[in-house]
Amino acid sequence: MKKIALTVAAASVLLAGAASAADMAVKARRAPIPVPAFSWTGCYVGGNVGYTRGDVHSGAAANPIFIAVGPAAATAAVLAPSNVGVTPDGFTAGVGVGCNYQTGIFVLGVEGDINYSELGISQIRGPFPTGGVFAPHTWEENFRSNWFATARARAGVVLAERHLLYVTGGAAFAEYNWLKALDFPGFAGFRYQGTLSDSRVGWVVGAGWEYAFSNNWSAKVEYLHMDFGSTSATTPTPPAARPPGTGFIFSHNFREDVVRVGLNYRFGLAGPVVAKY
Repeated sequence: MKKIALTVAAASVLLAGAASAADMAVKARRAPIPVPAFSWTGCYVGGNVGYTRGDVHSGAAANPIFIAVGPAAATAAVLAPSNVGVTPDGFTAGVGVGCNYQTGIFVLGVEGDINYSELGISQIRGPFPTGGVFAPHTWEENFRSNWFATARARAGVVLAERHLLYVTGGAAFAEYNWLKALDFPGFAGFRYQGTLSDSRVGWVVGAGWEYAFSNNWSAKVEYLHMDFGSTSATTPTPPAARPPGTGFIFSHNFREDVVRVGLNYRFGLAGPVVAKY
């Protein structure tokens, strides 16, 4: 009996020691290491390259005296080819800055950029036969825009931690040079020419997708549509034209579409803290 009692006591001591050792192992387990999750909150600088295409729809209205010097049908024939659009296009590249703030899956931000543009076209249409008292005529149109800039708000939703789909809108700015001319090649000095060099303020809307491929770098694809409204220019009466006041009022609407890709360097990022074991 003594042997049995001693054996039971020894086994109890061993079991208690094992349980205590297991307890100590559990207590000695490392605490979780906090790891910051990615967030879109912060500011950034970046650059972009892309393609820009303009839509310049222009027209002409004759002053009353011009209509009086010839049949109305002939005047209408002269004006008809002027009411057309031209579509200049070219390369664009620029730089921009912005800041975002993320709350939940939503991201709000502001962004501004300035861009070089090769938007331009030179076009001569005609000669067109007119009939009546008017000789055959041509229409010339030249358009150039060397830069544009935008100041926009952005609002987006995080599709996945590093994928941002957004819409954007705000103000747009551009400077351009425009020339439109009615010419009668067979008659020297009968060129009705209107020119305009202008800086315009318009509006811009667009959308894009941005992907953060590291904590500090992101790439984006973006589309912007800009509208700079209407302007007009009155042509002086050519020296050879009589009577005075036989000029035109030229007008045009200018819109621009941009498709581009960009690369942003992000800094000042902050986000929620998650536990990683």
